[in-house]
Amino acid sequence: MIKNRIITNLSIIFLIIMPLIGISFYSTLIEVDAQLIRKPHIDEKQFDSGIILGSGIDRRTNDIPYSGHIRMNEGISLYSENRVKILIFNGGFIPEFNTSSSRIMSEYAKSRGIPKENIEIEENPYTTFGEAYYTKKNYLEPKDLKENIIVTNRLHMPRSELIFRKVLGEEYIIEMQPVSDLYLLRNRADFEAREKTLYFIHKVLLTGIEDGDHEGARKRLEPFIMVLRDGI
Repeated sequence: MIKNRIITNLSIIFLIIMPLIGISFYSTLIEVDAQLIRKPHIDEKQFDSGIILGSGIDRRTNDIPYSGHIRMNEGISLYSENRVKILIFNGGFIPEFNTSSSRIMSEYAKSRGIPKENIEIEENPYTTFGEAYYTKKNYLEPKDLKENIIVTNRLHMPRSELIFRKVLGEEYIIEMQPVSDLYLLRNRADFEAREKTLYFIHKVLLTGIEDGDHEGARKRLEPFIMVLRDGI
């Protein structure tokens, strides 16, 4: 009987510990992945800003999802390592939560020691195009921020780069900094298919628009806004 009780207790301990080990291993794997994909030349100079793309808000937690935390943490690291002068967090205001992912990320950044005067939030966008458009109009142009790092997940990177280069034009230097998307292990195929579709749609719709003509691009995409809402 004592032997059975010991076995039962050990089984309970095993069931408690294993998920914790799994979570720790998974988090470590993502951190390693993030370090492997950081571009070495980004470390060689200081950029004017780090533009952190939005992630929405998780209705289950009233917080930014895991993807948002990964992007945010990379932005904070870039600032802490003196690679960017300011951080610009993106993410549209959501009335249901009376806040935005950009505001939530900015609060996290301040709690991590980033001075509030070096943090900007952009609450207008609900699409990747909107992030490029409003960031340019409200921050890059007025503040003359010519050299910028854009942070988002690896699967989202090709479409983000296409859009930002179209919106900003050759006047601006941008570096794309992908972060890990290993958290998408279960749904990766779905997200990848969606991203490829959205990339193709943007590529077709923006054909003929000159790089840097953000107003022309906005007018071209405006009728398709609901189709172009992001899902990553």
